[in-house]
Amino acid sequence: MSCNDVFLCLHLKSLGTPCIIRASLNPDEITKYFQALASKIETVYLQSTGIVTSNNAPFDANMKKALPANQVLKIISANNPEFEALTRHHTWSIGIDYC
Repeated sequence: MSCNDVFLCLHLKSLGTPCIIRASLNPDEITKYFQALASKIETVYLQSTGIVTSNNAPFDANMKKALPANQVLKIISANNPEFEALTRHHTWSIGIDYC
């Protein structure tokens, strides 16, 4: 779906290309800074072992502190097929190809 709001389109494009960052984080940092993320990682692990949980596994997170370059494992941009596989963005009501 395309965006018909020119102002919104220009603003969204000015933010850059949507990306997923795969990073290596110390478990202590995950629990200290990303409590919700830590909980979801635990949920994914439990579900992978066959333990039924009441939480859903899908999640995302954002980081509000600098990430050292050596912790960045991979940057997956929106034009990479892996981005589609991870996000299924083609099913979103408003696509990432804003305009």
